[in-house]
Amino acid sequence: MIVIAGTTYRTGTTLVQRLINTSDEYLIYGEDNAILQCINNYLVFNHKNKLRSESQTELFKKNKNSFTPNMLPLEDMPTACSYFVNYLYSGRGFKVLSPTLPQIQTLNGITTKLKIVLMYRNVYDSWASYQNIYNWVDRKTFFSYFNKSRTLLKAALRGELDYVYPMRYENISRDTVNKLFDWLNISNRSKINEVLDLKLREMTGFDRDDQSYLISRGKVSKNERIEI
Repeated sequence: MIVIAGTTYRTGTTLVQRLINTSDEYLIYGEDNAILQCINNYLVFNHKNKLRSESQTELFKKNKNSFTPNMLPLEDMPTACSYFVNYLYSGRGFKVLSPTLPQIQTLNGITTKLKIVLMYRNVYDSWASYQNIYNWVDRKTFFSYFNKSRTLLKAALRGELDYVYPMRYENISRDTVNKLFDWLNISNRSKINEVLDLKLREMTGFDRDDQSYLISRGKVSKNERIEI
């Protein structure tokens, strides 16, 4: 199973999804942040389990066939989540936005053969691109998405998570994509250059326009950057 995770919007997840989908070995679907909510429910119940009364536990057992956060007993949550995720995406994959380190660690524990491509980008650049194209949320909200994944990104960059491959948007090239495909064990690469060359030309134009957009409005200086 392949999961493409973006630290925030406009980090190259759609490009990597299209590249992987050029092969006939995987099919990456669109975003499914409901999976992260399922994991959140498990993490919350794991934390609060010691507060459950005996009567609550009995109630959960009577309703264990119902796949809802309020009915599943804690001991059934990993199995239920595991079955749910693996049934939907075994041999395939999906995208998620701004996962946290505990979410990713939990996902790795309940799935099989998980590989995560973690896309990241200079957050000011990604925000500029988002502002230029969508502009649905304000700056504070946008940056909060990045901050949710910051600890995960640091761990991945330090090599602490062997199932996570951090890939920087600014470094996307034929060479880096081929290295990613090596890590994913994808052999069919006959169409990636065609897709990549087209997207790289688009990315160059977008990036120039995005930077001009922010600088011209005084939203960011030419040298403003954020540290990982």
